[in-house]
Amino acid sequence: WSVVDRFYFISTTLTTVGYGDVAPETEGGRLTVILMIVSGASLVFSVVAKYASFVHRFFEEASPSSSGGQKNNNHNRYFFFFSRPLWVLFVLFFVAVKASMRLGLVDALYFTVVSLSTVGLGDIAFTSESGRLVAALFSSVFVVVA
Repeated sequence: WSVVDRFYFISTTLTTVGYGDVAPETEGGRLTVILMIVSGASLVFSVVAKYASFVHRFFEEASPSSSGGQKNNNHNRYFFFFSRPLWVLFVLFFVAVKASMRLGLVDALYFTVVSLSTVGLGDIAFTSESGRLVAALFSSVFVVVA
């Protein structure tokens, strides 16, 4: 495997996307993947949980303690603030997918949602090294930020 294929495989495995287009073929490779999933995926989800905890504390501290409409407005405003980077990443990944894979609008949107939701069905996958690099970078960043 090339360096990009290794990075692609590791990032799609640790983020639980796992398209299935690159997979280990030897017992040693499969044992390595088992160890990587058990240790690495828990590390990735630990980072995600810490980020989510930070965002939750931020919402709690930023909202007034009194009840009423103001609290909901603050929650909505802060939610929009924290979700904006996700939408930017979503749009950038969609554009990268559409351009690099030359997919139609629906297929590019489908692939983007399937990828960034970490479902990874495997019916459409990057075949070029540059496409795999894009997938590895975006899926890693999106899962950590989301």
